[in-house]
Amino acid sequence: MTIRNGVLLALLVALALPAKTTAGTIYNVNRTIGSGLISGTIETNGVLGVLDSANILSWNLTTSDGQQRVSVLSNANSQVGVSGLLLSATPTELQFNFTAGTGYFSMQSLVGQSFSSDFWCLDGTDKFLCTAFGPSTEVLNIADPIGNDTFFVIASRQGNVVIATNAIPLPASLWLLAPALCSLGLARRRAV
Repeated sequence: MTIRNGVLLALLVALALPAKTTAGTIYNVNRTIGSGLISGTIETNGVLGVLDSANILSWNLTTSDGQQRVSVLSNANSQVGVSGLLLSATPTELQFNFTAGTGYFSMQSLVGQSFSSDFWCLDGTDKFLCTAFGPSTEVLNIADPIGNDTFFVIASRQGNVVIATNAIPLPASLWLLAPALCSLGLARRRAV
């Protein structure tokens, strides 16, 4: 078998195999909202395009007021909410479109309600969830554990904003690369 025939065989094998979806994609969050900070990870089920709550598998986010108050939002102690068509995923980014219309993306602690709980909220043009803060906003709220006060910061946002990145994307096409490389190796070995 010549190298040319090996390349053709590898191409045919790659085209014949069905595409495999990724098991999950982990995105890194590192955001500054006013003086507040939020960092950690969000894992999706690998779906690309518009996301809803079912596509978010897990999260572990540390929030901070930039000084002394810190809290953790995770799938063990908080819930995720997604509405509308504003949250989307690419192989390398999670994006939220603040000015595309109705919708929100939020992660809120299961303890307390409204301002007495920790939350991270991104809202579209209609003031749907972060109602008191106005349209097209990103809000970080950290509740005081003893109930004295809360720390929250608000930032107005416009357009499509990257809220998380994936440093090492693992697209489904990698599954197709292995048989192709094996076929090339086999063809090269036979040619020698």
